[in-house]
Amino acid sequence: MSAKGSQAGQAAVEAALTLPLTVFLVLGLLQLFMLLQARILAQYAVGRAAKMGAVNHANCHAMTKASVMVLIPAIDASWARGPGKGARYAAAVAAHLPNRYRGAADGDRTGPLVWLDRVRPLASTIQADTEEETWNLPPPEGLDRTLELRMVFWAPLKIPFANWVFARMALAAWGLDAFHGVDPLMSARRDASWVAESPPPPARIGTELQLRYDAHEYVFPVVVSYATHMMSPPRFSVQNCPP
Repeated sequence: MSAKGSQAGQAAVEAALTLPLTVFLVLGLLQLFMLLQARILAQYAVGRAAKMGAVNHANCHAMTKASVMVLIPAIDASWARGPGKGARYAAAVAAHLPNRYRGAADGDRTGPLVWLDRVRPLASTIQADTEEETWNLPPPEGLDRTLELRMVFWAPLKIPFANWVFARMALAAWGLDAFHGVDPLMSARRDASWVAESPPPPARIGTELQLRYDAHEYVFPVVVSYATHMMSPPRFSVQNCPP
């Protein structure tokens, strides 16, 4: 083989080894920016949900509706293309108000969009019979008038290849499922050695993430919280909103 042919062959081998990483860098950056958008929207969404709950007795339906309305651009942005954006946005909100992904219409994703947990007040401290009488009294005579929410937004990972890598890396980094197969980003590495690098998330988040990954529904849990002063007495008996 000539020197020129040898150099060409070497270049081809090097390109084959580095191409997956190059592709991931491009797709991964796009996916990362979309996750950052989801994180910003989620923080705003939980704030809107808390403020809606503050004037609606911490009602789950009102808070979920407020959060879904904010998160629509991260879930389904098709309404933003072409004329009639307002009507299509309203339709997208209405379609997602059950707090569920719509299967094929949402990239074959199913399950809840958000989890809403009432951190404060505790259901056990709500005095149903005397709440109106004690509303204006400070604790301990009165109620805890702070509404604190914790929300998990199951943000969709939409970029091909990067969606699987992000989800798989998260499972490994949180110690939920180590990965020792061939490194998809550098095929020369026979053992990717994706292992635990950070504390695991709460057990139910980890379980849900694993279930959705196994179903090839690539999502990422974005956890945010917000607290505000309640303007109406809390009225609930179940601590967290049903998913």
